[in-house]
Amino acid sequence: FATIPGTQIATTGTASVVVRVQDPNNSASYFSSNTATFNIVGAAITLSPNPANVSIGGQTTVTVAVNQEVTATGGLDIAVVSSNTGLATVTSPAHIAQGQTATTVTVTGVAVGAPTLTASLSGYQSGTTAVNVTATPQPTVNVSPASVTLSSAGSAVINVARANDINYQGLVGNLAVDRPGYFNFPSTVTIPSGLDNVNVTITGVQPD
Repeated sequence: FATIPGTQIATTGTASVVVRVQDPNNSASYFSSNTATFNIVGAAITLSPNPANVSIGGQTTVTVAVNQEVTATGGLDIAVVSSNTGLATVTSPAHIAQGQTATTVTVTGVAVGAPTLTASLSGYQSGTTAVNVTATPQPTVNVSPASVTLSSAGSAVINVARANDINYQGLVGNLAVDRPGYFNFPSTVTIPSGLDNVNVTITGVQPD
C-alpha cells in the first residue's frame, strides 16, 4: 500500500492516483495500476440538531462535531456564538478532547425568536444551526453524538433523549437511516417512564 501525507495535500476536491512500478526486466519500462479516485475534504465543523428547539428559560444541548479526529495535544477549543443573545445564549468554547470528534454545548432560551448559532475555529469550515425559541416548551427527541466512527466488526453507543416532554410515562420512538446496510440498530427505542434518555447500541456490518 501507499501513503500520501496530509501535508502534501494542498487543496480539497478530487484527486486521481496511479501507482507505477518499474519493470524488473527493463529499467526503462513501468507497470501502471488502475486509476484510483479520492475525494479530498477539508476540516469542517457541524452543529446538530438543526434546528435546535428550546423554550424561554429552558435549556437544550447542541452537539459540536468535527469531521476528523482531534490529534492536537490538549484538544480543540471551538468558539460558539449566538447571532442574538437577546433571544438565546450558548456556552463557549466547545472543547473537543484529543482523540474525540464531538462535544456538546448548552443553549438557553431568552425570548421568542430564531437566532443562529455559529461555531468557528481557524483552519476549519464554520458550522451553523438555527435555534427556535418558543414561549412554551416543544417536545423533541435528539440523537447524539452527531457522528460516530464504527468498524465493520465493532459497536458503538448513541444516546436518544427527549426534551420538554413529560417523563412520567414512557416514550417509544422510531429509528431510521438514509443509507441502510452498513450497521445494525433497533428500529424502535423506548425511553422508560421517569427517564429522559436511553443508550442504544449499534453494530457494524460492512465498510462504507
